[in-house]
Amino acid sequence: MKISVVIPCYKDDRFLAQAIRSVLEQTHRDVDLIVIDDGSPEPLPRIDSGDPRVTWVRTVNCGLGAARNAGIARSEGDFVAFLDADDFWEADKLEKQVVRLTETPAAVACYTRCVDAEGFFAFGPYPDPDLPADDLAVLLWHGQFFPPSSVLVRTEVAKRVGGFREGLTNGEDLDFWFRILEHGEIVGVSEPLCWYRQHEGQITSNPVRRVMGSKQARRQIIERFSDRLIRGEIAADRLWDAYRSEILCVYYRRQLAAARPMLWDFWKDHPRDLRMLAYWLITWCPPELLERLRGKI
Repeated sequence: MKISVVIPCYKDDRFLAQAIRSVLEQTHRDVDLIVIDDGSPEPLPRIDSGDPRVTWVRTVNCGLGAARNAGIARSEGDFVAFLDADDFWEADKLEKQVVRLTETPAAVACYTRCVDAEGFFAFGPYPDPDLPADDLAVLLWHGQFFPPSSVLVRTEVAKRVGGFREGLTNGEDLDFWFRILEHGEIVGVSEPLCWYRQHEGQITSNPVRRVMGSKQARRQIIERFSDRLIRGEIAADRLWDAYRSEILCVYYRRQLAAARPMLWDFWKDHPRDLRMLAYWLITWCPPELLERLRGKI
């Protein structure tokens, strides 16, 4: 079973060498690695690993989804794996996922857990690794519990659905999971085999970009896959509640400047939700008043 691994990178290559090394040191040896320089202003210096399995590709800057798609298009393996340039893997990550997918031929993808350590994010909470597709879709809708760096996908399915949707500022992975779920199950490996690094340069470190960036992806998922969410027992008139909850998490953490544009944007789309309008008004209160109201708003 051959695996093609895609590492997209734009400008920040501080951790790229570690990511590459973690791929080349996999116990599953039938691997080729495609590093995509997504049009960095200055071409990324090529790390000479001396390994013929590594291919470097430089593209025009079109974003993360397009960079991953450039890798998918060049993938010749039975499976394709995605690894962000700031993450890395345990040495037996791919081997255990291949076993899992071989044992579960109806599955189209497999995720692993992420390591819980300082400077890294563990994601979760993790469900039953054999959760039915509709139940899994509902959990993903309310909060993604694994990142692309942890996932191995059947290449034929990744190509059949057209890869990641391009032009989204965030949420392209959530959209991708929903589209591949139309072709089979997504199963899990109940071991922490992926190291997902946290740092200031990530989209996820900016709450406005992270939350509002996923709005378009969520809208497209509702348009195409609301029937799956409804089968998972989300009421048709409550499909936007998951997005609403993400905004309120920012508000309740008292990141009021970040929450303000999100609350206003949500209320414009849902003008009957007067509570969100009230929260937006509260974000304009003087700090001393907010301190007195702590615990009441």
